[in-house]
Amino acid sequence: MRGWILDLYTESPEKMVVWLKLENGESRRLIDRWAPSIFVASDSMADLTDLEKKRELGFSWSRFVERYEKATDRSESEVLELVVDDAKKVAGLADSIERSKPFGTYRLYNVDVPPEQMYLYENDLFPLACCDVSETSDGLNWDLQDDVYSCDYVVPDLRSVDIEVAIKKSEKIAKISDPIESISLRSGDGSTCSIDGGSSSEYDKILGLVEQIKKLDPDLIFTRDGDSFLLPYLVERATVNGIPEKLSIDRDGNVLKPPMKKGTSYFSYGKILFKPSAMKLRGRVHLDERS
Repeated sequence: MRGWILDLYTESPEKMVVWLKLENGESRRLIDRWAPSIFVASDSMADLTDLEKKRELGFSWSRFVERYEKATDRSESEVLELVVDDAKKVAGLADSIERSKPFGTYRLYNVDVPPEQMYLYENDLFPLACCDVSETSDGLNWDLQDDVYSCDYVVPDLRSVDIEVAIKKSEKIAKISDPIESISLRSGDGSTCSIDGGSSSEYDKILGLVEQIKKLDPDLIFTRDGDSFLLPYLVERATVNGIPEKLSIDRDGNVLKPPMKKGTSYFSYGKILFKPSAMKLRGRVHLDERS
């Protein structure tokens, strides 16, 4: 099949989920067998050999490989590759390795690279790359039909929806405790759908949103302040109405939840700015126009 890579994420140990936007407009969910690796270098081959034997640290298997350790190296050197069955265990494994010997004994690489990014690197792929892909008993076989350096490329026909929520504000600034007044959806083709107030309860408005997103099946969802307020607000209103488990607007059927990681503040050009954690929708791309 041929299509464009729309989204990807780890689902469970040794599994990478890839959403492909096909030429006929269909979105296809694929699963590949894949596990992340980290690489360890040392001035002492004895220390690397000793580390290879320590399976209790949490890696599933290992091997010695030839790699350029530094960008300035003129020749490859032998390093130890450690494969981890679960991407969530990578940081813990790296910490255990560093603590197992005096500081500086081991030099670790690829620890902080997100697994999705590493999967793309290893398969010579990139987001929205056009590919031919086949499913086999061993996983996915990729044949890249695109060029990351190309300026003249085909853009897939992506469906989009813009979500706007009107809130019955008790004060000048909306609060998470204020109820929903109405919800409106605007598709990329200009058509609109309004889930109005009137006699509709807040319960019905939330379920109406879920139903319309499922019906429209967008690839892109646009919001304003979706990361910092709107989507967490919808989670709170669903909880207040006793239906948190019904608030699902991604393609995997997952319940929408606030991110585990809080936003971060940073200093830039004389100002303190706040960047909220992204609210990700599996199988779709959420774009907060104000984030």
